[in-house]
Amino acid sequence: MRKLLALTTLVALPLIAGCAVHQDQTPSAVSGPAEAALSLRMTVDRDALLQDGNQSTNITVSAFDKDGHATNKTVRLAVSPFNFGTLSASTVTTPAVVTYMPPASNTGTGKTVTIQATVIGSDVVAASSQQVSVFVNPATAIASVAPTAAFAISPASVTTGRAATFDGSSSCGAQVVAGACASTSALTNFTWNFGDNSTATGSIVGHSYTANGNYSVTLTVTNDQGRQASTTQVVTVTTAGVPTAAFVVSPGTIHVNNDVFFNASTSKAATGHSIQQYIWNFGNGTSQTTTSQSLTVPTAFASANTYKVTLTVVDDLGQTATTEVDVTVIP
Repeated sequence: MRKLLALTTLVALPLIAGCAVHQDQTPSAVSGPAEAALSLRMTVDRDALLQDGNQSTNITVSAFDKDGHATNKTVRLAVSPFNFGTLSASTVTTPAVVTYMPPASNTGTGKTVTIQATVIGSDVVAASSQQVSVFVNPATAIASVAPTAAFAISPASVTTGRAATFDGSSSCGAQVVAGACASTSALTNFTWNFGDNSTATGSIVGHSYTANGNYSVTLTVTNDQGRQASTTQVVTVTTAGVPTAAFVVSPGTIHVNNDVFFNASTSKAATGHSIQQYIWNFGNGTSQTTTSQSLTVPTAFASANTYKVTLTVVDDLGQTATTEVDVTVIP
């Protein structure tokens, strides 16, 4: 009877270990048998790859003792389907990073590949296996996962010395279908080449040119599949024209202590630019700066005289223009 009991115990141990193989992909903080001497954790930096012979992913394998401390253990790695692709190592000592690359292929359909880690040696029954999954597509799927690059430039007229805005946020992580981006792929990088030996990164950037000319601006986007796409626009950069200053005064006859209205709406900035300030000098020792093109000055002039009223306008490049009008005030 004692011999039978001992035999039963020996048989049960490997069965317990075998039943623990099928865990969730994401391991808990401590996994394994109830007596939990060890737990394995696995992470993958890219969970989708193309079978183009270049794309790969890094898998990090770590082991922890029952108190949650990292520990060095020997671990065997296996790929399922069997030998579908290659691992940089099949046996490692934790912590370790192993690279997985699927086989190059232009045929077939996408499939999920599982990489499983199992502790070997004297600790084989003290920890459960863990696994991560990677979805792979044949290289012919490249068109469906390639992103779409697109960008807009403002203002429409780009001038030297003034920063223009380059906005690539309309780019898509995959192909645009019927004018819409329905992709779940994220864009991970935006790289700009402004055609004047200057570059930048980011979905929305600013850039100014120091000389007139035609510049080929290229945006290259990269999605989370590692695929890239580029688009180019030619930007014509010119020198901004100077603004013009002009204004009218009302009423037509101005008396001492009248309210006087000054209207500079006929002042203009060059195309693509705007007037930012209106600087008034009323010729009577007073002045006023506004951002509005018109203003009313209560009891503007306290005595009869002819006053030289001057207006200076300042555009968004800091360029100025000045004009003056003689204003006659009667009793």
